[in-house]
Amino acid sequence: MRDMLKLTMMLLVCTVLALGCDKAKEEEEEKPPAAKKAPPEKAPPEKAPPEKAPPEKAPPEKAPPVSPAAAEAKTVVLAVLGAMEKGDAEAGLKHVEAPAAVKEFFQKSLPAMAQIAAFVRAGQKAYGDKPWKDALTAAELEGLAEDLVPIAAEAAKTLKIEVKDDKGTATWQGNDEPWNLVKKDGVWKVALPVDAAPPKDKQDEALGQFKAMGAAAAATQKKIGQPGVTAKQVIEALFAELKKALGEKG
Repeated sequence: MRDMLKLTMMLLVCTVLALGCDKAKEEEEEKPPAAKKAPPEKAPPEKAPPEKAPPEKAPPEKAPPVSPAAAEAKTVVLAVLGAMEKGDAEAGLKHVEAPAAVKEFFQKSLPAMAQIAAFVRAGQKAYGDKPWKDALTAAELEGLAEDLVPIAAEAAKTLKIEVKDDKGTATWQGNDEPWNLVKKDGVWKVALPVDAAPPKDKQDEALGQFKAMGAAAAATQKKIGQPGVTAKQVIEALFAELKKALGEKG
Protein backbone atom coordinates (compact mmCIF):
# COMPACT_ATOMS: atom_id res chain seq x y z
CA MET A 1 0.00 0.00 0.00
CA ARG A 2 2.72 2.38 0.99
CA ASP A 3 4.54 1.53 -2.23
CA MET A 4 1.41 2.28 -4.16
CA LEU A 5 1.03 5.62 -2.38
CA LYS A 6 4.70 6.49 -3.01
CA LEU A 7 4.28 5.63 -6.65
CA THR A 8 1.11 7.68 -6.85
CA MET A 9 2.80 10.63 -5.16
CA MET A 10 5.76 10.39 -7.52
CA LEU A 11 3.50 10.31 -10.54
CA LEU A 12 1.60 13.28 -9.15
CA VAL A 13 4.80 15.21 -8.56
CA CYS A 14 6.03 14.39 -12.01
CA THR A 15 2.72 15.38 -13.52
CA VAL A 16 2.71 18.69 -11.63
CA LEU A 17 6.28 19.30 -12.58
CA ALA A 18 5.57 18.43 -16.18
CA LEU A 19 2.54 20.68 -16.28
CA GLY A 20 4.56 23.44 -14.64
CA CYS A 21 7.31 23.06 -17.19
CA ASP A 22 4.88 23.03 -20.10
CA LYS A 23 3.10 26.07 -18.75
CA ALA A 24 6.31 27.91 -18.23
CA LYS A 25 7.35 26.96 -21.72
CA GLU A 26 4.04 28.17 -23.11
CA GLU A 27 4.34 31.44 -21.20
CA GLU A 28 7.85 31.81 -22.49
CA GLU A 29 6.66 31.18 -26.02
CA GLU A 30 3.76 33.61 -25.62
CA LYS A 31 6.06 36.39 -24.48
CA PRO A 32 6.88 38.72 -27.38
CA PRO A 33 10.52 38.70 -28.29
CA ALA A 34 12.41 41.37 -26.54
CA ALA A 35 12.84 44.37 -28.75
CA LYS A 36 16.35 44.89 -29.85
CA LYS A 37 17.82 48.03 -28.56
CA ALA A 38 18.40 50.45 -31.38
CA PRO A 39 21.97 51.63 -31.58
CA PRO A 40 22.40 55.12 -30.24
CA GLU A 41 21.88 57.71 -32.91
CA LYS A 42 25.04 59.35 -34.04
CA ALA A 43 25.15 63.04 -33.45
CA PRO A 44 25.06 64.93 -36.74
CA PRO A 45 28.46 66.31 -37.69
CA GLU A 46 28.99 69.86 -36.69
CA LYS A 47 28.47 72.20 -39.56
CA ALA A 48 31.45 74.31 -40.48
CA PRO A 49 30.78 77.98 -40.03
CA PRO A 50 29.83 79.59 -43.33
CA GLU A 51 32.80 81.11 -45.11
CA LYS A 52 32.88 84.82 -45.02
CA ALA A 53 32.44 86.36 -48.40
CA PRO A 54 35.53 88.33 -49.45
CA PRO A 55 35.05 92.06 -49.15
CA GLU A 56 33.81 93.56 -52.33
CA LYS A 57 36.47 95.42 -54.24
CA ALA A 58 35.78 99.04 -54.72
CA PRO A 59 35.17 99.76 -58.39
CA PRO A 60 38.10 101.56 -60.04
CA GLU A 61 37.73 105.27 -60.12
CA LYS A 62 36.51 106.43 -63.43
CA ALA A 63 38.49 109.12 -65.15
CA PRO A 64 36.54 112.33 -65.37
CA PRO A 65 34.76 112.66 -68.68
CA VAL A 66 36.71 114.51 -71.35
CA SER A 67 34.87 117.35 -72.98
CA PRO A 68 34.60 117.40 -76.78
CA ALA A 69 36.71 120.57 -76.83
CA ALA A 70 39.49 118.93 -74.78
CA ALA A 71 39.38 115.84 -76.98
CA GLU A 72 39.79 117.96 -80.12
CA ALA A 73 42.66 119.89 -78.56
CA LYS A 74 44.38 116.64 -77.52
CA THR A 75 44.25 115.35 -81.10
CA VAL A 76 45.94 118.53 -82.29
CA VAL A 77 48.71 118.36 -79.67
CA LEU A 78 49.48 114.72 -80.54
CA ALA A 79 49.54 115.60 -84.25
CA VAL A 80 52.15 118.31 -83.62
CA LEU A 81 54.23 116.00 -81.40
CA GLY A 82 54.11 113.26 -84.02
CA ALA A 83 55.20 115.66 -86.76
CA MET A 84 58.07 116.94 -84.63
CA GLU A 85 59.24 113.41 -83.89
CA LYS A 86 59.34 112.63 -87.62
CA GLY A 87 60.88 115.98 -88.52
CA ASP A 88 57.86 116.77 -90.70
CA ALA A 89 57.57 120.53 -90.35
CA GLU A 90 54.84 120.85 -92.95
CA ALA A 91 52.53 118.45 -91.10
CA GLY A 92 53.23 120.15 -87.80
CA LEU A 93 52.64 123.69 -89.03
CA LYS A 94 49.07 122.81 -90.02
CA HIS A 95 48.25 122.76 -86.33
CA VAL A 96 50.35 125.71 -85.18
CA GLU A 97 49.31 129.31 -84.64
CA ALA A 98 52.37 131.57 -84.49
CA PRO A 99 53.92 134.70 -85.99
CA ALA A 100 55.36 134.21 -89.46
CA ALA A 101 58.98 134.47 -88.21
CA VAL A 102 58.38 131.71 -85.66
CA LYS A 103 56.75 129.46 -88.24
CA GLU A 104 59.66 129.98 -90.59
CA PHE A 105 62.21 129.06 -87.93
CA PHE A 106 60.15 126.04 -86.90
CA GLN A 107 60.00 124.83 -90.47
CA LYS A 108 63.72 125.20 -91.09
CA SER A 109 65.00 123.89 -87.76
CA LEU A 110 62.68 120.95 -87.12
CA PRO A 111 64.40 118.38 -89.38
CA ALA A 112 67.73 119.02 -87.62
CA MET A 113 66.06 118.85 -84.20
CA ALA A 114 64.58 115.47 -85.09
CA GLN A 115 68.02 114.20 -86.15
CA ILE A 116 69.55 115.32 -82.86
CA ALA A 117 66.72 113.74 -80.86
CA ALA A 118 67.15 110.43 -82.72
CA PHE A 119 70.89 110.49 -81.93
CA VAL A 120 70.25 111.06 -78.22
CA ARG A 121 67.68 108.25 -77.99
CA ALA A 122 69.96 105.82 -79.82
CA GLY A 123 72.71 106.53 -77.24
CA GLN A 124 70.30 106.02 -74.32
CA LYS A 125 69.18 102.69 -75.75
CA ALA A 126 72.71 101.42 -76.47
CA TYR A 127 74.54 102.55 -73.33
CA GLY A 128 71.83 103.07 -70.72
CA ASP A 129 70.32 106.30 -69.53
CA LYS A 130 72.81 107.22 -66.78
CA PRO A 131 76.08 106.31 -68.57
CA TRP A 132 74.88 108.20 -71.63
CA LYS A 133 73.91 111.28 -69.62
CA ASP A 134 77.23 111.16 -67.79
CA ALA A 135 79.08 111.09 -71.13
CA LEU A 136 77.08 114.06 -72.44
CA THR A 137 77.59 116.00 -69.20
CA ALA A 138 81.34 115.36 -69.24
CA ALA A 139 81.42 116.86 -72.74
CA GLU A 140 79.33 119.86 -71.56
CA LEU A 141 76.42 118.66 -73.70
CA GLU A 142 74.04 118.04 -70.82
CA GLY A 143 71.41 120.04 -72.68
CA LEU A 144 71.11 117.14 -75.11
CA ALA A 145 70.15 114.84 -72.27
CA GLU A 146 66.75 116.49 -72.30
CA ASP A 147 64.40 115.55 -75.11
CA LEU A 148 64.49 118.27 -77.76
CA VAL A 149 61.60 116.48 -79.44
CA PRO A 150 59.24 114.51 -77.19
CA ILE A 151 58.08 111.07 -78.24
CA ALA A 152 54.39 111.39 -79.04
CA ALA A 153 53.43 107.96 -77.70
CA GLU A 154 55.21 108.60 -74.38
CA ALA A 155 53.76 112.09 -73.99
CA ALA A 156 50.26 110.72 -74.67
CA LYS A 157 50.40 108.56 -71.52
CA THR A 158 50.44 111.56 -69.20
CA LEU A 159 49.04 114.24 -71.50
CA LYS A 160 46.60 116.51 -69.72
CA ILE A 161 44.47 119.05 -71.56
CA GLU A 162 42.67 121.92 -69.89
CA VAL A 163 40.47 124.21 -71.91
CA LYS A 164 38.29 127.15 -71.07
CA ASP A 165 36.39 129.00 -73.75
CA ASP A 166 38.83 129.46 -76.66
CA LYS A 167 42.06 128.94 -74.73
CA GLY A 168 43.77 126.02 -73.08
CA THR A 169 47.00 124.37 -72.01
CA ALA A 170 48.67 121.02 -72.63
CA THR A 171 51.02 119.44 -70.09
CA TRP A 172 52.69 116.04 -69.79
CA GLN A 173 55.36 114.42 -67.68
CA GLY A 174 58.82 115.64 -68.61
CA ASN A 175 57.57 118.85 -70.19
CA ASP A 176 58.74 121.82 -68.15
CA GLU A 177 56.59 124.46 -69.80
CA PRO A 178 52.93 123.95 -70.75
CA TRP A 179 51.95 124.38 -74.37
CA ASN A 180 49.41 127.09 -74.92
CA LEU A 181 46.39 126.26 -77.04
CA VAL A 182 44.04 128.57 -78.86
CA LYS A 183 40.86 128.02 -80.80
CA LYS A 184 40.79 130.01 -84.00
CA ASP A 185 37.98 129.88 -86.54
CA GLY A 186 36.56 126.89 -84.68
CA VAL A 187 39.80 124.88 -84.84
CA TRP A 188 42.21 124.20 -81.97
CA LYS A 189 45.90 124.96 -82.54
CA VAL A 190 49.16 125.00 -80.61
CA ALA A 191 50.03 128.65 -79.99
CA LEU A 192 53.74 129.44 -80.22
CA PRO A 193 54.76 132.84 -78.79
CA VAL A 194 57.14 135.26 -80.46
CA ASP A 195 60.05 134.21 -78.23
CA ALA A 196 59.71 130.57 -79.37
CA ALA A 197 62.32 131.46 -82.01
CA PRO A 198 65.46 133.61 -81.90
CA PRO A 199 65.14 137.21 -83.07
CA LYS A 200 65.03 137.59 -86.82
CA ASP A 201 68.62 138.86 -87.02
CA LYS A 202 69.87 135.83 -85.07
CA GLN A 203 67.89 133.17 -86.85
CA ASP A 204 70.37 132.49 -89.63
CA GLU A 205 73.17 131.85 -87.15
CA ALA A 206 70.95 129.63 -84.99
CA LEU A 207 69.72 127.70 -88.02
CA GLY A 208 73.30 127.15 -89.20
CA GLN A 209 74.18 125.65 -85.82
CA PHE A 210 71.07 123.48 -85.76
CA LYS A 211 71.73 122.11 -89.22
CA ALA A 212 75.40 121.44 -88.46
CA MET A 213 74.49 119.66 -85.24
CA GLY A 214 71.79 117.65 -87.01
CA ALA A 215 74.18 116.55 -89.74
CA ALA A 216 76.87 115.60 -87.20
CA ALA A 217 74.33 113.65 -85.13
CA ALA A 218 73.09 111.72 -88.17
CA ALA A 219 76.64 110.85 -89.23
CA THR A 220 77.74 109.80 -85.73
CA GLN A 221 74.63 107.78 -84.92
CA LYS A 222 75.97 104.96 -87.10
CA LYS A 223 78.79 104.40 -84.61
CA ILE A 224 76.48 104.01 -81.59
CA GLY A 225 76.40 100.48 -80.24
CA GLN A 226 79.18 99.21 -82.48
CA PRO A 227 81.47 96.59 -80.84
CA GLY A 228 84.16 98.26 -78.76
CA VAL A 229 82.75 101.78 -79.21
CA THR A 230 82.08 103.49 -75.88
CA ALA A 231 79.73 106.37 -75.15
CA LYS A 232 82.73 108.67 -74.68
CA GLN A 233 84.11 107.72 -78.10
CA VAL A 234 80.72 108.43 -79.69
CA ILE A 235 80.69 111.93 -78.18
CA GLU A 236 84.24 112.54 -79.41
CA ALA A 237 83.16 111.44 -82.90
CA LEU A 238 80.18 113.80 -82.68
CA PHE A 239 82.50 116.76 -82.02
CA ALA A 240 84.70 115.76 -84.91
CA GLU A 241 81.70 115.62 -87.24
CA LEU A 242 80.39 118.91 -85.88
CA LYS A 243 83.65 120.64 -86.71
CA LYS A 244 83.43 119.30 -90.23
CA ALA A 245 79.86 120.52 -90.58
CA LEU A 246 80.79 123.97 -89.31
CA GLY A 247 83.83 124.08 -91.56
CA GLU A 248 86.25 124.39 -88.64
CA LYS A 249 89.80 123.11 -88.82
CA GLY A 250 91.79 121.21 -86.25
